[in-house]
Order: sequence, then C-alpha cells, then structure tokens
Amino acid sequence: MIARFLSEGLDWTGVSGRLTFLFATLLLAAPTLVINMARPFSLIAGLGVVVGAGLSYLWLGHLRRRLRALKLPGWAGIAALVPYLNLVMILALVLWPTRPGARRGAESRAYVWVGLGIVLLVLSRLLWHPFTVPAGSMKPNILPGDYLVTLRAFSTPERGQVVALRHPVSDAIFVKRVVAIGGDSVQMVQGQVVLNGAPVLQTRLSDWVEPYRATSAMAFPRCVNTPVPLDGACIKYQAQEALGGHEYRVLDLGPHALDTTPVFQVPEGHVFVLGDNRDNSLDSRVAQAAGGLGFVSDALVLARPVLVIGWPDLFRRIP
Repeated sequence: MIARFLSEGLDWTGVSGRLTFLFATLLLAAPTLVINMARPFSLIAGLGVVVGAGLSYLWLGHLRRRLRALKLPGWAGIAALVPYLNLVMILALVLWPTRPGARRGAESRAYVWVGLGIVLLVLSRLLWHPFTVPAGSMKPNILPGDYLVTLRAFSTPERGQVVALRHPVSDAIFVKRVVAIGGDSVQMVQGQVVLNGAPVLQTRLSDWVEPYRATSAMAFPRCVNTPVPLDGACIKYQAQEALGGHEYRVLDLGPHALDTTPVFQVPEGHVFVLGDNRDNSLDSRVAQAAGGLGFVSDALVLARPVLVIGWPDLFRRIP
C-alpha cells in the first residue's frame, strides 16, 4: 500500500481518490508541525525540513491527480500557495466526490518544474527562519509585530550587526545588536557606549514619536513626556550611532539605571549585545541570573536578520 502511494505520488498523470489525498495531506502536516515547533536551526528542525521537502513533492503529485479526478485544470493548484485559500481547497478536494469518467491525462513538465521549485524552497528553510518580533527593545529600527527574515549564522558575529540569539538560560529567542565581541572591553557611560576605551560616535537627531497604544503583546511604550493619553504622541530622544561600519538609530528616555555601568570584559567566544531602544531593553547589561542576557556564547547566535516585513513600509533593510 505504501509503495503504491509513493509510486502514484510520483506519477502525476493519474487520478487520486479522496482518502489517498487526505492521507497525503496529513502526512505532510507532520513535518510542518515539527518545523514550526522545534528550535530554529536545530537538528530536529533540519530533519523536518528534509522530510517535508520530499513529502511536499508527493503531496503536489497527489494534488495534481486529485484535481484531475475532479476534472479541474492543473492551474487550479495555485490555490495551494495562497494562505487560508489553500485550506478551503484541501477541504473541497477531500469532500468533493470523484467525477464519473475521470481518467489519466498527459504529463505536464511545467507542473513538475513548479513542484521541484517548491521542494527547493522548502529545503531553503535549512538556511533561513522567520521570526515575529513581540517587543519593542529594537525600536526604532525593528518594531513590535514586524516579521523578520533571518539567515543562518555561519561566521563569528561582528560589531554593529543585528542578530537573533537564544537566551543562555530561558531558551527564548532575542533579537539584539552586537556592540562588543570576545576580547573587547565595553561600558555604558551616561547612555553612550564606550568600546575599548573609546566612545562610540553618537549624533543627536530629532525626537522619535509613536502613538501611545498597546502592542500585540499588550505592552504600552514608555515615553519621555509621561503621562500620555491613549493614541497621544509618545516621545523618545533619538540619536544616530555608528559602529563596525553600521549606522543605526537608538532611542533614549533620559536618565536610567543602566545608562552607566561597570566595565565589562567580554570573554573570548562570546558577545555583548544591546537593544537599540536602550532604556527599554533586557540585554547584556543585566546578568543572566536576573533575567538578562549577560555574555552570550557565539554558539547561541542563531541567525542574522536581513529583511523586515512590516508596516507602514512593507520591506525594510536592517541597518
């Protein structure tokens, strides 16, 4: 039975019944759940991607066969690529009986090439991972609710880079900016980064303003001009900072407990990270025992965000 299921999935010229298509769909759902629930870039997630790529091709084969069983054109399978519409299509293909007279058809090379393209796209998940940003510690460059496309990190992090990393204790995913690497000394002095004894250049910009309203995580922004009415103008001080060839904006709320810190000596093989929203970020300034990040091992740096998908700008580059 399994051999027949596999051979039919590779023969896109025939027809498939409702139960066969349902079985193919449920089979594909398993690695999809694994990919979404496993740690990003973990071995389990990688195995899920590889298995999912192979099952995707079989599922597409049974999709084409099921469409033929209902005497529907192959291009109707485009609905499988549209979120939510694909669920409606799957439900219809499972519930709609095979039409009388359905028979084999000619092989479509275009359909096969599309199938191979989708398999390659699934396999590419070995190299990238999506993240949704829940908090505002990276404002104004990355906003709550933004969707990040990240590439797997294969090299040592560099100063000024934004990285996605795993918390050394809680295992949660954080997005922060690397300001110091192994062997560096780093300190905050009145809100300014001092790296290896030299202040990192900051240039004051006009104030940053956002509406005072709750984020998707039901957290309200902190403002210089507190109290602020709902939907009123929440103001933060803003500056341009340059580090490691990167220029980016940072936010400040005025005097804060973490504006001045001791000198931190970063161990080899570790990084020191900060949020761009300096007075609203739990980062390397706070010890791991207190819920902060402390020094983060290079091995826990998972990926580098390369693209932000959000609002009002659909696509944004990360500085």
